[in-house]
Amino acid sequence: MIRDLTFPFNKREAHSSEMNGSRESYTFNWSGDLKTILPYLKDDPYYWESKEGHQYLGLAKITNHLPDPLKDEALFYFYSQDFEGKNSEQIVCECQIKKIGNQLKISISKEKSWADYFDFNKTHQEPIPLSNFIESPIYNTWEDRVHMALRYIESGYFSKVVLARKLTTDLKDNCPYHYFHLLSQNQKNTFKVTFPNKSNAIFQSFTPESLLKIKDNTLYLEAIAGTRPLGNISSQNSKWREELLTSDKEQREHQAVVNLIVETANPLGVVRKGNLEVLELKGLQHLKTPITVELKSWDIQSLNKLIQTLHPTPAVCGTPTDKAFEFIKMNEAARGHYAGLFGVITAEYVELAVLIRSLLITGNHLEAYAGAGIVDGSQAISEWQETSNKLKSFLNTDNEVDLFDARRLDSCEIS
Repeated sequence: MIRDLTFPFNKREAHSSEMNGSRESYTFNWSGDLKTILPYLKDDPYYWESKEGHQYLGLAKITNHLPDPLKDEALFYFYSQDFEGKNSEQIVCECQIKKIGNQLKISISKEKSWADYFDFNKTHQEPIPLSNFIESPIYNTWEDRVHMALRYIESGYFSKVVLARKLTTDLKDNCPYHYFHLLSQNQKNTFKVTFPNKSNAIFQSFTPESLLKIKDNTLYLEAIAGTRPLGNISSQNSKWREELLTSDKEQREHQAVVNLIVETANPLGVVRKGNLEVLELKGLQHLKTPITVELKSWDIQSLNKLIQTLHPTPAVCGTPTDKAFEFIKMNEAARGHYAGLFGVITAEYVELAVLIRSLLITGNHLEAYAGAGIVDGSQAISEWQETSNKLKSFLNTDNEVDLFDARRLDSCEIS
C-alpha cells in the first residue's frame, strides 16, 4: 500500500537544495530502495540499477528542447538501443531521481512537485508465481537450428553464433513493477533495468553483462562468455567450475569475445587485460575477463562510435559479427531490445549493459528471453538446457523442475 512508502515527498525534509535555471535539485538522506516506489507511479518509469546498487530513476520523458546532461552535473540521461541497431534513443526526463548509497538527489522543474508523478490510489496484491509457459521455438525446431548453425561453422562461414529462445505466458494479476521488485531480490551481480519501449510495452532485464563503463577517465570493459550451472552442492559446483575452466569449447567461445574487445579498444588508449575469472550468478557461473583502457580523452561522439563498434558483441551475436547477425536475422524474429543496450550517461559516469535475460511485458502478456552461444562442439540438448538454466535464474515460477525439459516436445510454437 502507498502508505507504507517512506519516500520523502516534502521538500522541507531535504538537507540541501540548489537552483539552476528552470530546475531545482534537492538532496536527502534516505536508506530506502527506489524499486519500492515503482508500482505507485502514474506512468511507466525509466529505471537503471548498477551492480553496486546505484539507482537512477526518470519520470516523464522530455520530447523537445532536450537539456544537455554532459553540461549539467545535476542531470543524467538514459541510452537505449535495440539489437538490430535500428532504434537508439537518448532519454532525458522531467523528474530525475538518483540514489548513491544513502544519498538521494531529486532534480525537477521549479513548477513541479515529484508527488505529481505518483498515483496514491494504486494498490497491488502480492506477486503470483507464473506457470503454463509456451516455448518458442519448440525443441525440435531448436535442434534443427543448432544443427544448421554447426554446418555453417564447419564450412568456415562463421565460428560462433548466438541463438535465442523465449517463453510466453500470462502475467496473471501481477503488477509488472511488483514482479520486477520480487525478481530483483535474488539477482546478485546483475544490472536491473526497466523502461517503456516505443511500442508502449515494458522491457525489463536482469543482466550480468556490461558493454562499457567510464569513470575517472578510465574505460572498463568485460568479456563474459562460457557457461556452466551453479547449484547448492559444493562438490558439483566445483566439478562444473573445473569443466568451465578446462573445456576447449568454452575457452574458444570466451576468447573470441576477449579478442574483439581488445582489438576495438586499442585505438582509444592503453589497454590492460585482467586475469580470467569465474563470475557466479544465481544458478549460473561464467568465464569473465576484465579489460581496462586509460583514455586519452572522450566526448559523446567518440562514445557513440565505441558503442556502435562494440555492439552487438560476440557474446550475444557471434563471430564474425556481420555473418552471425545475418544468420540470426534469417532464422529468428526481430529481437527488439533483447540483446540490445540500456544504461545511464552523466558528465562524470557512463555505464551501459547488454540486455540478456530479459522480459517483455505487453498488457498482461509476458515474454522471457535467453540465449546460448553455438560453436564447434556444441550440442543442441546441452545448449537448450543452458538457456533453461538462464531462464530459471530470473523467473518466479511454480514449477522449477520440469518446466523447461527438452523432453517436452508437445509444446506449441509461437510464430
